[in-house]
Amino acid sequence: MKYNRYCNILREDLEELAQIVNSLVSKGCTPLGGLTVIQAGQKVFYNQTVVVEDENNNTLGVYVPGESFLKDVMQLIKEGKKLQAVKLYSDKTGISLSEAKDWVDSNC
Repeated sequence: MKYNRYCNILREDLEELAQIVNSLVSKGCTPLGGLTVIQAGQKVFYNQTVVVEDENNNTLGVYVPGESFLKDVMQLIKEGKKLQAVKLYSDKTGISLSEAKDWVDSNC
């Protein structure tokens, strides 16, 4: 069975995000990169990516194709399809296209 190797955790509450990340670390996951702050109108979201190196570690759940959209966003950027990448990010996170564009510009 194939398991997820990484997961993006998006929360409005920074303490809740820290608790989740710490719990995943205790189960063999590692934070990847820094914390990303996303402002969506009046709301602020915090995003942390975690990875698991052991492909037999099922902490992040069973892999379901199509769930990991950030990889798809990055691939679209590599292909020169920035508008599609922005739209995909907006659709998956629920933020506006303008905010998604800002995120893509800052992180891709």
